[in-house]
Amino acid sequence: ALLQLRIIEGEPMSDIKLLHAPDGTPYVRPYLGRSPITGKQIRPYKEFPGMSDTEATIAAREFVAHCTDALESGASGLQAQLYLYLDNAEATRSLQASTLRKYRSYARRYVAPVADLPLSEVSASTIDTLTRVLIQDGPRGGKPLARSTVRCFQQFLQGAFNYFVGMELIARNPVKDSMRIRIDTPEAEPLDEAAFQAVKGWLEREIAADPGDETGRVRRNAALCMQLALKTGMRVGELCALRRKDVRTLQRTISVNGTMPDNSRTRQNETKGHRVRNIGITEADCKAILAHERWQMGYLPKADANTPIFTLDGSHMTPDTMRNQFRRMQRECKIDERYHFHTLRHTHATYLLMHGYDMRSVSQRQALNVCCHLLTSAGQSVRYSWSLISLCLKTGQKLFLSILSHFQARIPLCRMVCRAIRRSRGEISFYLISALWSTAIIAI
Repeated sequence: ALLQLRIIEGEPMSDIKLLHAPDGTPYVRPYLGRSPITGKQIRPYKEFPGMSDTEATIAAREFVAHCTDALESGASGLQAQLYLYLDNAEATRSLQASTLRKYRSYARRYVAPVADLPLSEVSASTIDTLTRVLIQDGPRGGKPLARSTVRCFQQFLQGAFNYFVGMELIARNPVKDSMRIRIDTPEAEPLDEAAFQAVKGWLEREIAADPGDETGRVRRNAALCMQLALKTGMRVGELCALRRKDVRTLQRTISVNGTMPDNSRTRQNETKGHRVRNIGITEADCKAILAHERWQMGYLPKADANTPIFTLDGSHMTPDTMRNQFRRMQRECKIDERYHFHTLRHTHATYLLMHGYDMRSVSQRQALNVCCHLLTSAGQSVRYSWSLISLCLKTGQKLFLSILSHFQARIPLCRMVCRAIRRSRGEISFYLISALWSTAIIAI
């Protein structure tokens, strides 16, 4: 596993061995000479988790080749350097395929005014001027860009210049010193109570239907997809990527280990956060998924463990199809147009937080900066929480839990009552709730 490197700046490159971290992960940290700017050694570091030594060696060769190309072309223009950065990101899989396509479009269209400017001459004022041109005049032969698009372009440049700083091509990231575009981001808004009930009724009707045409099959697949988004908080791409083997009915969990990119019918075997997580679901959800699979056997020629949960012909349905069906459901239910498919994810998180579950448990379930390789007690508690929320909505006990949650931080008995209700797995009766409520009233 020795990598033979070329000579850069007249200094001989020593042979680089494939090293291993204490946990066995292979990595390389080759010596690529000294930076002409800072005089420091250039030793980029790259890990290759989950790879054998042979696979890691091949990946390391590609990584070192991209690093040496970047160093040797240090005098080339900004646009060429951005292309090299994207090539390296593609080789190391540090960016999603859809993000790479978008960033390549940015490098091709938006950097044209300063395409040939040397990397060392790019300053914060250069970035500010380019940003102003894109907002006021737009790219060459185009229209002025939206502020949100320009903000995304700035994020692309910041990531690229961070890479250049790490490669010792420049001393400082000029994007950090430039003016940042401010955007009034609307607050994530869940479904209101009327919209929730309308959506819930529509989903129940569509899932219970037995359509015979392709349009009806699309609607029923999309209905179950929306219901799982509402009950699990999964992203639309993650839902479209679900396979039958990812649903474990005995353990009542869903393994989220892939996604479907926009405008693509090819499944990616990693999520947006590059992590695998397990989500707890209720027994009713398991029954709904099994019933859906039995219904699909009526029109699928064959099915196995790799068959998608949401499919018309054995291939994965796309996120765009699900979003279009959500828009159709909006029109039929006559709910506000400000809602979109991702609102179901916001609604799931909001209802859990409203019913007293801590932010860490919710973020763990939603894959927000927390990895959940193994199902934890937090995941179990959130699963039972959604069962309880559904029970409260059906029996009119939502007010009880809301008031009790308000007092639980101040009165230990209320905290004990809330904990007892949540541990009941949604099977607590109205009479038991009334008795606990009476006890809490007396204590208050």
